[in-house]
Amino acid sequence: MTTQAKTLPTNSQSPVSESSGTVVSIRSSVVDVRFPGDLPAINHALKAGKEGKVIIEVVAHQSDDTVRGIALTPTQGLSRGAKVLNTEQPLQIPVGQRLLGRMLNVFGQAIDGGDSLEGGEWRSIHHSPLPLARRSAKQEMFETGIHRPAVTLGTRRKDRHVRRCGGRKNRRDRRINP
Repeated sequence: MTTQAKTLPTNSQSPVSESSGTVVSIRSSVVDVRFPGDLPAINHALKAGKEGKVIIEVVAHQSDDTVRGIALTPTQGLSRGAKVLNTEQPLQIPVGQRLLGRMLNVFGQAIDGGDSLEGGEWRSIHHSPLPLARRSAKQEMFETGIHRPAVTLGTRRKDRHVRRCGGRKNRRDRRINP
């Protein structure tokens, strides 16, 4: 299942509707939300708090009108009775070649200081894996796009000891056989 990038609406952009609910209880990062209409699906994202900055992922349906979610951002400022918006979609991240060498958070936002990732193909973080028939069994280079400088084992002395702990002589010295 692939989808295009969508900007999730925030509380300030959408009026109160059947896709909105209210916070019933907050216990650390566990938030219970009551919805008057249909309940959001499990793994769907909810937005709450000032400007929709508190992102909650639905993990369980507690009753016919209440869901339990895990806050993925700090719940500071969130209180009982606060409005919660059902985004009606799961958390999504971008996929494809444009991600090589990039670092993202769980919300698909670039955290490496590079350009933001807009458009292109986006998938749910709960997307099912490739079927076994489409997976490769041959050994091949795993391309990440992340450059890593050559790592050495440490200093090498004439008596062929290699030190792995900052150059100190201790029990972790290893002898290299010629």
